[in-house]
Amino acid sequence: MYVVDKATMQLAEGLANSSGTSFFALMQNAGAAAADYIIKDNNVSGKKVLIICGKGNNGGDGFVMASHILAAGAKVFVTLPLGDPATDISKKAFSQMDKKVAVLATDEAVAEINSFDVIIDAVFGTGFGGEAPSGKVQDIFTAAKKSNYAVDIPSGLECDNGKGYASALKTDCTLTFAAKKLCHVLPKSADVCGNVVCLDIGISEEQLVSAGAKIKENERPIFEKRPKTCHKNTFGTALTVTGSYGMSGAAILSAKAALRTGVGLLKVACIEENYTALAVSVPEAILLPLKSGGKTYRYRDIDRLTDALKSASALLIGCGLSVNEDTKKIIATLLEKSDVPVVLDADGINAASLDIQLLKNVKAPVIITPHPAEMARLIKTDTATVEANRFKVACDFSREYGVYTVLKGANTIIASPSGRLTVGTNGNPGLASAGSGDVLSGILTALLAMGLKPYEAATSAVWLHAAAGDKAKELLGERAMLPSDVIGSLHYFL
Repeated sequence: MYVVDKATMQLAEGLANSSGTSFFALMQNAGAAAADYIIKDNNVSGKKVLIICGKGNNGGDGFVMASHILAAGAKVFVTLPLGDPATDISKKAFSQMDKKVAVLATDEAVAEINSFDVIIDAVFGTGFGGEAPSGKVQDIFTAAKKSNYAVDIPSGLECDNGKGYASALKTDCTLTFAAKKLCHVLPKSADVCGNVVCLDIGISEEQLVSAGAKIKENERPIFEKRPKTCHKNTFGTALTVTGSYGMSGAAILSAKAALRTGVGLLKVACIEENYTALAVSVPEAILLPLKSGGKTYRYRDIDRLTDALKSASALLIGCGLSVNEDTKKIIATLLEKSDVPVVLDADGINAASLDIQLLKNVKAPVIITPHPAEMARLIKTDTATVEANRFKVACDFSREYGVYTVLKGANTIIASPSGRLTVGTNGNPGLASAGSGDVLSGILTALLAMGLKPYEAATSAVWLHAAAGDKAKELLGERAMLPSDVIGSLHYFL
């Protein structure tokens, strides 16, 4: 499924219209599909339903819905807080609406708001221009508090940037058409949208692509069955350079995640202070113990690390590593010498932010996995700027530095140097805890070591991590689940 901006959606609608599915037919299809979903989801027979309709095409969708929901046995009312319909096709939809649908004055609808079993928001849609709702619209939004369903976009949100989330009418479920919109997947506005359901209205995937759609929603990966003749070397060797004193957990979590994902052999570099913890916690790993300098890695041991790298098929650098002169030089040398894909996480990213040209001196594919604050350090800005421009930031950075970017957060974004973009929409707030990123890095490193191409590995890892998080939530709840529980839930999806 694609995720598109307002302009792309309008172009796709135009292509459908030119191909024989008129704008009015699209409206009829949208209203019918949304009504059918609500009828099945809510068993509306005998219920009192209010549809708040705008004067544009979003309101037109609402008029079509009204007739279908009425036919299902509901008592249906529409109210027009912005006045009479103003576009040709919304006027046509209003004129064709079943005459048994009652049209309520907005003041009357406000007074009776608590009597409605179902409230549907069909006011603004993608046409909202950014002005905070006011007048009769604000009156009914204030009275309703939220809607049960929103048509296309909760009213008050801007389609392309999700602004307006503070004053928008929050909904339980957004029924959108043909493709999800950017505001459905941007972190703060996604909370306003509730459960987002995309409905078919007669716009094809080919028309979306022709209109410029390029952002895809992440999908469950399909892994090949393991052959009976396989052995450990069939599934690659991962090397991890992680964990300073006091941060052995980062090394343990990334190692366990890599092993649980199925890597054939795992080598874990570790300073002497972390040896016992790793030996006990991850007995399946081969440990590469090193003397420490100030309780972190010493650059004088770089030869042992580069020797270990020669037999690896993927490298992870950074989880809990710390940033000092020795680790910065270690990271730079490993990046320069690696012939295998590299995952750069946490302190690996922080070190790169101090000398960004490191990323341009790498011959192997590099995948960075920053959270928004780390991304802000890389591009010398603030977290708010990153969060306000997540797709652009990830895409621009990947293009400029030739790396794959996994910009973490609610609805993680994956970008490639060639401009490919994917957004992950599974996962839950229980993943927002220290150690969760280490688990993701371990999963990703294992998939790379096993032979997946960088972009495929990144999208697969993001999906697996989120899906395992959702399973951990199901078993334990968002508040109680831990990153180690995410590792323990990976087997459901592998």
